[in-house]
Parts: sequence; C-alpha cells; structure tokens
Amino acid sequence: MIMSKDHNVLFRNVPATIDLALSLTEKDEKAERYELMKQFGLKTELDAVYKKAELIREQRLSFSEVS
Repeated sequence: MIMSKDHNVLFRNVPATIDLALSLTEKDEKAERYELMKQFGLKTELDAVYKKAELIREQRLSFSEVS
C-alpha cells in the first residue's frame, strides 16, 4: 500500500509464471514437480518448472474468464 497526504493506493504485484514456478522450493512443492515429471514424462526438473508455469498460466486464464 502506498500512502501519502494526497493518495491512498493499493499496488499488487503478480509475478510472471516462470518466476513463480522457479520459486517453488518447499518440500511439498518439489514433490509436486517430481509428480509432474512422472505424469508428463519430463526428463529434468527444469522441464517440470516450465510445465508448472504453464499450468499456473492456464489457471490464471480460467480464473480471469470466470471473474
């Protein structure tokens, strides 16, 4: 939130999906990445990161269509 004498503004940062997918480093998030690797036959964790980013992007698009 940005506040001044003249303005009250709420600012929201929505990170890019690839940045968000790369930042998922908790144990359960890594397990999800491994599951994506098995499910889609991906060979590297980086491929799984790109797949996760794609899934996040799809979720955002479907959410924006509903709103």
